[in-house]
Amino acid sequence: MKKQILVNIGSNYLLSFVGMALGFLLVPFLIGKLGPDAYGLTVLAEATVAFFEILTISVRIALSRQATVSLSKNELDRFVEYLSTGRAILYISASIVFALGLFVSVNFTHFFQVPARLGFDSRILFFLVSLAFTISIPNIIFWSVLYARQRFDLINSSMSVGLVMRAVCLFVYYSWAPKAYQTLTAYGIIYLIMIFSQNYMIYFWHRKVMPQGLRIRFRFFKKERVKEILSFSFHTSLTRASSLLYQETAQIIINIFWGPVFNAVYSVALKLPNMMRRVFVEPSWALTTTFTDLAARQDRGRIEQLLYMYSKALSILTFPICWTLVLFARPIIHSWVGPEFEMAGRLLPYFSMTLFIGIPFSLSGCIINATGKVKIPSFVSIFSAIGNVILCLVLGQVFGLKLFGVAFAALVSSVLFSTLFLPGYTCRITGLSLRRYWVESFVKPFFISCLFMAGGFWVLGLSRFNSFVNVELFFALTALSAVYYLTSYLALLNIEEKKHLHEVLKWVADTIHRLPSKSTGDMG
Repeated sequence: MKKQILVNIGSNYLLSFVGMALGFLLVPFLIGKLGPDAYGLTVLAEATVAFFEILTISVRIALSRQATVSLSKNELDRFVEYLSTGRAILYISASIVFALGLFVSVNFTHFFQVPARLGFDSRILFFLVSLAFTISIPNIIFWSVLYARQRFDLINSSMSVGLVMRAVCLFVYYSWAPKAYQTLTAYGIIYLIMIFSQNYMIYFWHRKVMPQGLRIRFRFFKKERVKEILSFSFHTSLTRASSLLYQETAQIIINIFWGPVFNAVYSVALKLPNMMRRVFVEPSWALTTTFTDLAARQDRGRIEQLLYMYSKALSILTFPICWTLVLFARPIIHSWVGPEFEMAGRLLPYFSMTLFIGIPFSLSGCIINATGKVKIPSFVSIFSAIGNVILCLVLGQVFGLKLFGVAFAALVSSVLFSTLFLPGYTCRITGLSLRRYWVESFVKPFFISCLFMAGGFWVLGLSRFNSFVNVELFFALTALSAVYYLTSYLALLNIEEKKHLHEVLKWVADTIHRLPSKSTGDMG
């Protein structure tokens, strides 16, 4: 493995853990300071603004892929032409988003259920959140440069600093400001500052890694590049729209029919599964550029090796956590945000069950984008998402199941898409065996996790019968976990995968070992 790949994946995991930890702390803190209804409006505002990404994120994905392919082939003129043409497209997108944001801000209380006392603040909040998104759009061009250079470590360091700044500002402000000033407007201002800081750092880093002598200029704009970018963007925008229809549309439906407090409950139920995706799925996106490079070189063997090894590693790591979220959902939610969110504890198993399929097969999306085979997945995903929205309305409103109907609809739609389509299409475009992909990435790890989860229940039952103290129970479960990971290592990884794992662990150990010496050298 290349050192930069390990650095990219490691920095992605670090960013994910930082985001998870800060989110875990911020959610109960903000609910306590703002109240469930105001907190529900922050969730609604960010979910609504996410729809504006349809106009922009597809361009970012298209630019990132085209720029990466151009660099892999050392076609520097095409590299600059794609970025310069994309810059013009992004300025037009930013203008459209700003106009839409201003319109929705003025009419926010007409579109959504908002308590009268929060009407003015909710409009200001949405304007600030949409403004933050607007100023980030032109900066996509600089993200694409870092992406093409495979410098996810720089992207992630900028994101991490922004997240920490936001969390610190929120904790300090809402802890010390008078109660009258602990408003949604203050939240929006802090959000805007955080986004601006992140984007400035991205701009700074792109200047460090841009190939020498190259500049992004409007004079390099090429009409023929517009068609290429927008053609790829159209299909990726459908895929993005489908992902928005799964969660953000659900938040809008919930607000329209049942109000902002239900938004808060639904958001709390989603938070831990989303943290799991942030920690274990989003870091894998760093491999998209690697798969793009391998696809450009037609290196099928290394694509297969990396796909199977990483998918198995994700299954081994996450299945015990998924079981814990499914089986102990209520006590987890109760200890985290309190008994008033008991309904969120009943919803959590629905979202946690989607992780069993979604996490192991998450690399499928990386390969689809890397190979450029996005047309069919985009249409399948959008039809699946539309079906999810219809099922939400039928189960939630028509049958009166409310949040449980919405959660069940999400479970059915996401599992069908992840099991029936995604693995099969990935194997079709790569020429890999679907049966082997399923067995190696899901079936074997799931079977082993079931056995050891049964062992965990046996230990818990034995502890009640023999009155184990907490220390003894802790050591018993720790020993069982160690046996699980050792068994998975021996039974699931082949010789080549074990060799790569040893290389990764050695690199991590060497990196940690060098840190004290670097600190000492800096002090000297």
